[in-house]
Amino acid sequence: MKAVKDKKQVYKIASALLGAFSCVMLCVLLGNVVRIANLNRKKAALESDLTRLEASYEVNEGKIRFLESDEFVEKYAREYLNLSGDGDENYEGR
Repeated sequence: MKAVKDKKQVYKIASALLGAFSCVMLCVLLGNVVRIANLNRKKAALESDLTRLEASYEVNEGKIRFLESDEFVEKYAREYLNLSGDGDENYEGR
């Protein structure tokens, strides 16, 4: 009789430990699922920022290329520095 009671006691303890372990593993799994969801949201936000910054970079690169061009330098020199280019005739007002 005692052996049967001991065996039942061992099964109860094993079942309780297995249940507790299962609960712990479920909590860890849910925590990781939440963490993955948060990381995916952050990844999407960062990818969106990257796309926006790349577009802004391209616009700025275009502006820089224009500001470094001979066309801009000549236009700026004529308009703001009162300089003339080759073949230009200067007229003075009264």
